[in-house]
This record gives sequence, structure tokens and C-alpha cells, in this order.
Amino acid sequence: MTADQPPPAAAVPGSLFERHPKATVGVLLCLTLVPLDYLAGRRLAWAHRLVEKSYRMPSPFYHHDLRPNRSVSVRWGDNEYTMTTDSMGFRDQAVRDVAPHGSRPRLLFIGDSFTEGSGVAYEDSFVGRVARALPGTEVLNAGVASYSPIIYYRKAKHLLEERGLRFDEVAVFLDISDVEDETEYDFDADGNVVENPKFDADRSRGLGDDFLTQHSALFQVGQRLLMRLRLRWYWNRPQDLMTLWPYSSDRARWTFDDRAFHRFGEQGLDRARSHMEMLVGLLREHGIPLYLAVYPWPPQIVFDTLESRQVRYWREWAEHEGVPFLDYFPEFLEGDKLQTIHDCFIPGDMHWSPTGHARVARGFVSFLERSRLKSQ
Repeated sequence: MTADQPPPAAAVPGSLFERHPKATVGVLLCLTLVPLDYLAGRRLAWAHRLVEKSYRMPSPFYHHDLRPNRSVSVRWGDNEYTMTTDSMGFRDQAVRDVAPHGSRPRLLFIGDSFTEGSGVAYEDSFVGRVARALPGTEVLNAGVASYSPIIYYRKAKHLLEERGLRFDEVAVFLDISDVEDETEYDFDADGNVVENPKFDADRSRGLGDDFLTQHSALFQVGQRLLMRLRLRWYWNRPQDLMTLWPYSSDRARWTFDDRAFHRFGEQGLDRARSHMEMLVGLLREHGIPLYLAVYPWPPQIVFDTLESRQVRYWREWAEHEGVPFLDYFPEFLEGDKLQTIHDCFIPGDMHWSPTGHARVARGFVSFLERSRLKSQ
């Protein structure tokens, strides 16, 4: 370099994008997509809760119920159907007035989401099918998701003694999940059902309470796609069934898993028995017979036996109380188990498909006819 030549200019650093183009684009995409995903996820969760609130409501007497005289389009997984309730807040074929006294004998069903008929239209539910099979009987459906024996008792008492509703028979469909739900509820000082403050909120409640499920649209879509892939995977691998929620939760395992049983099963069964005895006593005061049914979830079909804890416990109780007992375990456990799950349950769900509901309805109609003959 000669004396009259200027020194070379210092290299000017390029922009951040020029220096790190891929990383910059990635960051910008994240900054754009994450808020959009969050807003979309919140909107989906908000829309779901809005629909739920349109036909569900709290109850000051037995914790929660269905709103009366509603007809709402709801979605359950890939299924869309109409949720219709009558003047009593019972799921029904149509919005209608239910008088305190009926012109026909009345059969009242009570249970949880299986009895409510979650995931299927009313006409496809077992209660709707039983109603069509028994035209001489007025069938009422008092079942609501997350009910258990403490609510069965308190709601029956409310209907009979506080609302003056008359019915002639009661059928309780006691679910696998009722045992854990019994530890969630308690009576307050006025004898009404409230949430038990001692309930362990950390128990497995599934993905419904997961942060990403409530706040991410991409996660919700991916979750459904993953579920479909895993369903195909376990078709010939029954042991993998337990990797699917809700099948993997203790809520589903207590009948054959000692750890889950000792965690809440023993306490839940004791509480359920006490409240079922209260229900029997209440109905006997009013001269109303009770029928009791138990049935398996898919995990029981794969891993449990015909002599499940659920069956043994409630069969013994029913015999002691003189209550006709309907055991659906043979109906679902005998034969090709995976084919039964495929045919009778909503994919990836513990609830019955229309085929499952049809099977349950046929079994109940035959059982009811036998029970009525014996009581004559």
C-alpha cells in the first residue's frame, strides 16, 4: 500500500437477517404462529365451554345437572348430534313437558355419561332404544356425566320429595368411574352434594385439564391425529391399549390394578355402598323397586376377568339387598375382545358406539322382562 492510498474501510457487519437468515425466519415464524395458535386454541376451548354451558348447569342440591327444555348441537370427537332435554332436565327425544304423574308406568334410568349417552344421538343411546322397545312404559333418563351413587341418591330424593315426580321403577347403571367419583363428592351441612375439599385434585383426570389442550389449536389437532394413528397401532396389539388415555388412567384400572385399588378403590367402594344403601332405603319408602347394572370399559375387556372386583362387589351387595342385578361383563368379555372394542366403543373412547348401546339395550329389555315376571 502506497502512502497516498487510503486505508481499507472496516467491514460493516451485515443485518441480523443477513448473518442468520434461517434462524431469523424461524424466530419470526414462532413469534407469529405461537400467538395465533394460542388465540385459536383459546377460541376452540371457549366455544366448547360455551356449548357445554348452554345445556349443563350447577345444581344447589346434587352438584350439577342438565338445563331443562334445551335443544343444542354438540360435538363429541368426530361425532355431532343434538342434545335435547325436557322440562325436568332429562335427556329426551324432544323438548316436552314431563308431568308429575304419568299416564303410563314410568322407568327412571340414572347413571353417568354412559347413561346420558355421551357421544351418540338420543335415538342411538340405550335409553332411547329401551324407550322404543317398551311402548307401554314411559322411560325417563336422569343420567348425567360424572354422576355417582351419592348423586343418584340425592337426585332421586329431590325428584320424589321436593319436585313431586312419580316413577315406578329405577335402574342404576353403575360405572367403573363411579368409585373414584365417590371420593370427589360429599354432603354439606344441609345434606346437599358438594365437592369434597379432601379430594386429591392431582389424580389422573386425562388431557381435559392439560394446558396445551386448553390453549393450543395445533396441539388439539395433533392430538386427534395421534390418537387415530395409535388406534391403528394397537389393533393387533391389545397390550398397547393401555397407553391410550382414558384407558391408561387409574380411574380405569382399579378393578384389576392393586395399586390403583388401594389408592382410592377401597375408600370409593365403601362410600358408594353407603350411598347405594341410602338410595335403596329411599326407594323402599316409596315402594319403588331398584335394578342395578354394571358393565366394563375397554381395559376391563382386555385385562380383567368375568369375576372382576366390580362384578363381585356389586353382585354381593345386590344379593344382600334383594336388588335384581344385571352383569354385562359376559356380554363384552366373551368372544373376540378387540373386535368387541372396535364395534362397541367410540374409537379411542371408553363410551359406547351406537352398536354398543344397541347391545346394552337388548340385554336390559330381556333382563327387565325377567325381573318383572319374578316380582309378580
